[in-house]
Amino acid sequence: MKKKLMAVLTVAASLVCMSACSISSDAVADLNPEKYITAISDYSNLTLEATLREVTDEMVDNRIQSNLANSMEDVEVSGRALKNGDIANINYEGKIDGVKFDGGSNMGEPGYDLEIGSGMFIPGFEEGLIGMNSGETRDITVTFPAEYPAEQLAGKEAVFTVVLNSIKEKQIPELTDEYVAGLGIENVNTIDGLKTYMRQQLEIEAQNDYETQLNNSAMQKMIEICDFTDEIPEDRYKYYYDNVINMDSQYAAQFGVDLDTFVTGYYGFADTAAYYKHVEDSAMQAVQIDLASGMILKNAGEKVTDKMVEEDIAANLENYGVTSVEEFKENYNIDEYKSYLINRKALEIIKENAKIVPPVQTADSVSE
Repeated sequence: MKKKLMAVLTVAASLVCMSACSISSDAVADLNPEKYITAISDYSNLTLEATLREVTDEMVDNRIQSNLANSMEDVEVSGRALKNGDIANINYEGKIDGVKFDGGSNMGEPGYDLEIGSGMFIPGFEEGLIGMNSGETRDITVTFPAEYPAEQLAGKEAVFTVVLNSIKEKQIPELTDEYVAGLGIENVNTIDGLKTYMRQQLEIEAQNDYETQLNNSAMQKMIEICDFTDEIPEDRYKYYYDNVINMDSQYAAQFGVDLDTFVTGYYGFADTAAYYKHVEDSAMQAVQIDLASGMILKNAGEKVTDKMVEEDIAANLENYGVTSVEEFKENYNIDEYKSYLINRKALEIIKENAKIVPPVQTADSVSE
């Protein structure tokens, strides 16, 4: 997980907070790379690592089967008893010492769908239903847990009279032309059409993954070919550092936990100190990529002009959910978009004459 986080932080360095924000950024276009880079090696024939994944028939079939499994339907069954994993539609009435209690009955109401084995009811209830047949009534004796939230029920023995109305099981849909037509994919109405479509999607994913590998490799090379001074543009570093912390804090809030709990539980860091060190390193990498990009463009005598920025935005309005360049400027940080284009153009220069080879397999890469 930590390696994946590094990839996310590095690849998205220029866009980590392109949305309008109040944090000072010292955009790349305003930096003087020569102040922070004392020398840069030849980058006209670098070796980059990337592999384009081949899409096979097996991969296409596996993707289709995976999608079918995620589209399982609840189908009513008959002629057999209820078993674990089934969905039981039930009505029930619970009593303690022969007396009904509040919330313990749904008799006279629509039946309740209960997946057997889900643990939704108190221990012993779902297990007690196994073996019943549709239309059968059974008394099930259970004991409420001692820590049950309703104190008047905690630790008490209860008898539930349960009526099993029906049994449903989860079934994977059959792959037919009718099923495919119902997916709502434009111009895809047959199994063969679905296979073609899935192959195209997998090829797009493979190409995107290849480009990510290539860009990651190129950015790493950009750092390696530069000799950096000990001084860094502090505002730019703080920009990246603060935005990553803010982003992760928002993710943590969505999960209802604090940042420390989130980064150790979700990202898998041993402790918060390791996380903050990782963010520091990633922010430094992002700054170095910015500086190297500026130096490469300067050496090439190229610039990213305001006109180029607006033209690129205009060509990608749909990606940002806006209808005009003016609307983009109202919602996003235009300076950061320019920074993104500077980095992108530098990457293009690096990749243009590079030799591309498959990544070297290591124990860590194999285990991922």
